[in-house]
Amino acid sequence: YRAEDLLFTQALLQNNNNDRMASKIDDLVECGNTADLLGTLLTYIEQDGEIQKTADKLNIHRNSLDYRLKRIADITGKNPRQYFDLLYLYCAYIAYAFRDKN
Repeated sequence: YRAEDLLFTQALLQNNNNDRMASKIDDLVECGNTADLLGTLLTYIEQDGEIQKTADKLNIHRNSLDYRLKRIADITGKNPRQYFDLLYLYCAYIAYAFRDKN
């Protein structure tokens, strides 16, 4: 791993960069239809990254899901199809949800 790949681990442990992580989710929310992007990401996480199960749960075609995942990657700079990036996005969502509750 590269040092930049592990920055979120440091952020979680130090609890001082959570806003930077949460900003990835802010970017998704600001880019239009929240249900399409944030909802897709959360469903993808719930379905353990399984494409067909996620597409079925969202009632969309696999190609539409591919498009949404690519869009999430373009906006956040993190590819949800890669495990480490998906973990980052999940942690970013937790930081986002926690920040909004406080």
